[in-house]
Formats: sequence, structure tokens, C-alpha cells
Amino acid sequence: MVRVSRLVGCVVLAGATLLFSGAMRGAASADNAAAERAVAVLPLAGGADYDDAVAPSPRQLRSLTDDLRGGIGAGKLLLVDAARVTNTSCGSADCARRAGLALGVRTVVFGTARLVTPIIWDVVASAVDVPSGRVVRRLSYSALGDYLVMRQGAHELGTCLAAAIRGAAPCHVTVEGAID
Repeated sequence: MVRVSRLVGCVVLAGATLLFSGAMRGAASADNAAAERAVAVLPLAGGADYDDAVAPSPRQLRSLTDDLRGGIGAGKLLLVDAARVTNTSCGSADCARRAGLALGVRTVVFGTARLVTPIIWDVVASAVDVPSGRVVRRLSYSALGDYLVMRQGAHELGTCLAAAIRGAAPCHVTVEGAID
């Protein structure tokens, strides 16, 4: 009788272990699938295109990146937590692809914010399909003098990039104060 109950106990324990490990694998697969669908937004790189120019400040770059993220999130895409994304900005699709591979995501958004002249701001952002390394969409937005208009434009860029990532029809950034 003791042998039978021990045998039954071992079989029950082994069955529970298999069920638990299967459930954990299923949860891990769901987590991996969600991560693969997520979009990583890398911090915008800064710069200036003329002598004696003042490049955007780190605070301005963070704000513009946050606005870009907000636009992508408003486009109903799952975003990688900003804390998981490194502080490294990328200036090329290859760099963005490497960052995406390290994060385990399918899509990475990267770009630049710069001063074209002392009063003209420009933001350029691209979405990269990580497995292929292909740029899905590249958008730019320029504004005359007003940093707040620039922030609205960064949000709008994110919304348009989200549409492109989802495969929707192309859209264009339209914010009052934009330079066409």
C-alpha cells in the first residue's frame, strides 16, 4: 500500500511539474511574441548644421523623444519601456537594427533633432524592420523658431510612423507653424 501511494504521489508530482513547465513555456512564448511586436524608440540624436550653432540640449532631445514615443503609442502600438532602451542614439538603420536585435523587437524607431539655422528646427525619424534591416518609413518635419511647435511635430511624426508600421496609408505631418 505504501509503495502504491508513493508511486501515485510521484506520478502526480511529475504531472504537475510538466503542467507547470508547459504553462511557463506558454507564458514565456507569449512574452516573446509581445516583445517581438513591440516598438523600441531610441533617443533622438542632436546636431546643428551651421558654424557656431547651438545643438538641441539633452533636455530638449529627451522631450522630443518623449513626444515621438507618445505619437507612436497613440497609434496603438506596444512600446518597449523607455528604461529598457539604452541612452545610445543611432544615426543609421544598421545601428538601429543592432539595437533592435539586442532588445528582441521587430521594429525600431530612430532619428535626429537638429537646428538647420538659428531659428529652424528639423526632426527626422525612421522606422526600421529589424529582421530585414529595411527602413519601413522615413519622415521629417521642420518648424520655424518655436520649440513648442517642434514638440507637436514630433508627436505627429510618431503618429504617422505608427500608421506606416501598421501598414496603413502614408500620412503627412500637419502642424501649424510647419515649414513645407
